[in-house]
Amino acid sequence: MRQTAHYTEKPAEIMLYVLESGATDVWMRKNIKEEPVADTESGGTVTQWVADEVYARFGETLTEEAIRERWDDYWNVGENWPTVSPEELTDHERLVALEQGKADKVDVEKLNEALNMILTGATE
Repeated sequence: MRQTAHYTEKPAEIMLYVLESGATDVWMRKNIKEEPVADTESGGTVTQWVADEVYARFGETLTEEAIRERWDDYWNVGENWPTVSPEELTDHERLVALEQGKADKVDVEKLNEALNMILTGATE
């Protein structure tokens, strides 16, 4: 998801947080600008920093260098987050998993029938 973020200090273009699982939370910023804003307490102005910012979680350990090498790709994922996630299955992948689940269920049912036949035949 893309948003306009506001800071009291100049933010870094990339901020990473590697999770225990090895996944990486990534915040990316561009169009970082310094803007004066009215200070309601003093009546003067103070400086704020404004930036376009995106966030995404990636299922791998990333470095700042890796993100810079493929900036546009990572930015695009962040801009579309959470609708585009590297960990989220596509519709096709979900359909394949569903069909495989049905096939696995049929195999288990056949195995249960065979075991029941063996067990009932063995006790007669």
